[in-house]
Amino acid sequence: MLDDSSVDSKVTLPSAPNVTWQHIWSFSETQDALSDSLFVAIPNEILLRIFQVLSVGDLCNVSLVCRSFKMIADQDEIWKSKCNSK
Repeated sequence: MLDDSSVDSKVTLPSAPNVTWQHIWSFSETQDALSDSLFVAIPNEILLRIFQVLSVGDLCNVSLVCRSFKMIADQDEIWKSKCNSK
């Protein structure tokens, strides 16, 4: 039988880091950068095929890049193949 007196009931969890996000570019600079990006010229069908070969972790990360990438990364076609391969 275990002696409960030897078990410390207090568990100290590390505190979460204080992370802040600072935008360096103005909204118009961001819009200009996106419109000048070469990714705009890649058809969504090609991006979908590229995203299908990414790992789940990489797919989650790429979905954070921009709204277009998130919309593509959220496609059922990608996630069905990921779920069926496990």
